Amino acid sequence: MPNNDIGDLTKESQDEIIQPTVARQNSSVVPLVVSTAFSHPLDENLCNLLIQEIENNSKEFRTGLTGNFSSPDYFMLKKIRNSEVYFLPVNHWAYGIVWNYVKIANDENWQLDISNVQTIQITKYSEGGFYNWHHDFSANKNDPNYFRKLSITIQLNDPSEYEGGVLQLLDYSNRRIDCERKKGHVCVFSGRAPHRVTKIKSGVRYSLVAWIVGPQLR
Repeated sequence: MPNNDIGDLTKESQDEIIQPTVARQNSSVVPLVVSTAFSHPLDENLCNLLIQEIENNSKEFRTGLTGNFSSPDYFMLKKIRNSEVYFLPVNHWAYGIVWNYVKIANDENWQLDISNVQTIQITKYSEGGFYNWHHDFSANKNDPNYFRKLSITIQLNDPSEYEGGVLQLLDYSNRRIDCERKKGHVCVFSGRAPHRVTKIKSGVRYSLVAWIVGPQLR
């Protein structure tokens, strides 16, 4: 896993906030973020089912890590990320739903050559949890079919259950995009887009995160 941390991008100049729909509709440039390409969010019952499933398997939670596995600093990155993660098995029903959302967004916006969902991760942010600015794009030089091209995040619980925990992205003009926190809300974005999850002040935030891979770029 490469080190995709891109440092502290928070600047006073980034006080202009736009909605994802602006980035998509008001420009002929290929969008970084698409969060309104879907007529329906993920059903609340399915969100609840996912949360119940992972809490029933809480022993399988791992500390969310980032960086290079071979780096001596790999396990010392709390300044970048503080969360717990749970990986769904590859035959889980959620893979089909995630692929459907991503295919719609990709067909309408990027037309990238994508092949499959790499993995699905459920992330749990407790009080004090966060994920600093980073990007998801990566490649494996030993596997020409492993190029992370798109990312998807689905909010699994209601924003009334936590404070903070906003998924924020930066667009081409370095403007901040705050994604909706509504339960079931789907956000698909380019793996190259800088993004973060702000610190949880209270409560617990659950989200589904997945990465979409395909053949190397040409």
